[in-house]
Amino acid sequence: MNELSNLLWTTPTVNAEWHRAFAAWCEEAPDWMNQAASLIEQEYARNTMAHDGYSRVGCFMMEQGAFEEALIWFEKDVAQQRASWWQQLRCAECLGALKRLPQAVDLIERVYAKYPEARNGFAMLGIRLQRADLVRRDVDECRLTPGYALNVAVLFSQSGAQEEAFALITQSYAADPSLHDGFVRVARPWLEARDFVKALAGYRLEAEADRMSAVHRLTYADLLARAGEWNAAEAEVERGYREDSRLHNGFARLGNICLLENRDSEALEWYRRDAVADRLVASHRLIYADLLARAGAWDAAEAEVSRAYQENVALCDGFARLGRLRLAEKKYDEALVFCRRDLDAARLTPPFEMICAELLARAGEWTAARKLAEKAYARDASLKNVFSRLLPWRPDEDGLSGLLSLCLPDLAPGRSTVNGLKQMALQIRSEATKQAEVAIALEQGAVDFDLTAQYQALQRAAKAEKSGGGLMPVLNAELYVACARDALIQFREIVLAQSYHFERGPSAPVIIDGGANIGMAIGYFKWLYPDARIIAFEPHPGVRELCRESVKHNHWSDTEVYPYALLDQDDEVTFNMLDAMPMGSGVTGRLTESQAAGTVRQVRIPCRRLSSFINGPVDFLKLDIEGAETRVIRELGDSLSLVRRGFIEYHYGVESDANRLSELLALLEAAGFRYRLADPPAAATSMPTPGTCLAFDKPWSCSIFFQRDETPKGPLNDKRS
Repeated sequence: MNELSNLLWTTPTVNAEWHRAFAAWCEEAPDWMNQAASLIEQEYARNTMAHDGYSRVGCFMMEQGAFEEALIWFEKDVAQQRASWWQQLRCAECLGALKRLPQAVDLIERVYAKYPEARNGFAMLGIRLQRADLVRRDVDECRLTPGYALNVAVLFSQSGAQEEAFALITQSYAADPSLHDGFVRVARPWLEARDFVKALAGYRLEAEADRMSAVHRLTYADLLARAGEWNAAEAEVERGYREDSRLHNGFARLGNICLLENRDSEALEWYRRDAVADRLVASHRLIYADLLARAGAWDAAEAEVSRAYQENVALCDGFARLGRLRLAEKKYDEALVFCRRDLDAARLTPPFEMICAELLARAGEWTAARKLAEKAYARDASLKNVFSRLLPWRPDEDGLSGLLSLCLPDLAPGRSTVNGLKQMALQIRSEATKQAEVAIALEQGAVDFDLTAQYQALQRAAKAEKSGGGLMPVLNAELYVACARDALIQFREIVLAQSYHFERGPSAPVIIDGGANIGMAIGYFKWLYPDARIIAFEPHPGVRELCRESVKHNHWSDTEVYPYALLDQDDEVTFNMLDAMPMGSGVTGRLTESQAAGTVRQVRIPCRRLSSFINGPVDFLKLDIEGAETRVIRELGDSLSLVRRGFIEYHYGVESDANRLSELLALLEAAGFRYRLADPPAAATSMPTPGTCLAFDKPWSCSIFFQRDETPKGPLNDKRS
């Protein structure tokens, strides 16, 4: 009771600190109202001079928003004439909050008539009701205290009377030298509205008046930096720190502005200044850790996250943010290690649970990934595309039905973006197309190997971005793979779609394979016709060696793999090697964008005329030579008449002036071929973007099938081994 007695009678001012203390006492005393009423009655009975006891409780209730209850307490003092003029004015404010304005105005006028020294009555009422007209009554009658005039200035500014607001602050400063932060208070609404230009003008007035408290100097520095006044901003942070050693994050706030402008290295230096001085709060340590990791200081970054967690156990996503950086670098294993540290400690927020779920799916932990995705959705209804992010790494054995089931949560209203829907549509189309391709291939003839298993093996390798030299089963052979993604595309086009099928003649077929890559087409031809004689060309040094190893490994006889690029001259040319996608390498300028990005290596290689290798009938000519098709067909001249049938993957881009489709087709017509154009099989599993049909500057490709004889009855026959 002593504490309550002090709050009711001894504490001189009902201010923010008083309200905090009263609230703390109320939390510990469930029957505080009864105790307060009893104590007030006792004091009033004992001391006829005691006053404002009930009114102080009314002030507390009013700040809690309980205006009806507050008015009951106020009116007890008013009825007993124990309310000071100040508390009577607070009672009027409470009446106004209850929309009893006439009574409120009448009470203020009666107080003013009785107490000439009374101040701020209409101002308090006007600010409570956001009515500048009421406030002006105190301004006009000089009834404002200098301190409360700062509150009035804020209302005037919000009402559009900014000049009057600034004048009022200036007058208040002249009347009371202890006042400060008046212009800052006027500028705060602009700051909250992110009108940084107006906010800076208000803060600058405060700085010129030298009335700014230290904590606001950090915000002033922030505004100066946004305006490009970095030296002045730095000086304000330093002054703020000198005036109040408890302040923190001043330089870090300048670093945040650098982050908005993608100036990471400068942001790191600002953050480092606060870190060295031990002025970073725990939440900003996580940003500092992120910046350290971006700069390559991963050990220091981990240490900062650990320290931040020690300082604030409520923080989340610290290690996961480092994992996100590793994810951007495609270092998926390291990214998962970081995310798992927060996952195991229950420190992941739903957005990072979504990222972690994707990493788990990439790592093959499908059950854990799916459970985490479901948890993220349950915790945050605003998330989108959670399951569509997992689709590329789902288990292949789930099939189309499993895929459709997985898509259902994202198909709920508001759960997907356009890109998420496109990703789902692409995966569904791809899975349906794959199953259809496998089924069609199996219907065309009995095979003694599992095409579905082979396809799934390549899919798994492609998802894992497996590359380099591994043996993969294809048809009745095994191939050394340079890039699993390339091999998967070739498997679909060559094995499942059987784009290179042809009916053999009476003798062993002669086949030319221009652009052999790892030998997928050679494997198909040798499966179809084991006695075929194959002349293959692969200029990419690394891929060619894998192709030759595959020929040797599978004991394919009558097969020669030459190290030449096919062109219209015997010479040396520059060959552009695309390491991330070797089958896209070539001698033309189609890789300009990749080359500019530094992902293409150039080497000098020999090139040869194809005509010099044709000295008799050719049963099948295949050309997949990345943009040099027209030059090679043109160079063949009369030798083209020796070709029975063939396939050309035609490539076109804005730099392909020497590879006109019209000329290529005209050459085929002149040589007596019929032809048919089609989209590449891979197009069936790609998602078109609106407007791409009008994007004339984008490279594209198509399949050209050409032949002299009648269309064969079917792609497969009984002569396979």
